[in-house]
Amino acid sequence: MRSAEKVTCRFVLGLASDLEQALRLMEAALADSPDELRATDLWPDEAPTATTPLGGVYGSAPWFLGYHALNALDSDLAVELQPRQPSQPFDDHTWSS
Repeated sequence: MRSAEKVTCRFVLGLASDLEQALRLMEAALADSPDELRATDLWPDEAPTATTPLGGVYGSAPWFLGYHALNALDSDLAVELQPRQPSQPFDDHTWSS
């Protein structure tokens, strides 16, 4: 990561290095998986890969799990530093006793 080389904080450099390594491992895992495994659902009973009624896709095929992980990472890194609203039906009191 060339942009991280300018950062002097060791914590940020370590975090950037760990993220880069995790992305490399994910790339290797997806690239090395055989084609027949890539399209196979890992949890066919609980999460078969299919389209949703609204036109989206969900499932447990390795290609979809990788796609979902990258989309979630992109979303998390792209947000501004604002308080995040929890998804419905959760709120601040959901887990309190």
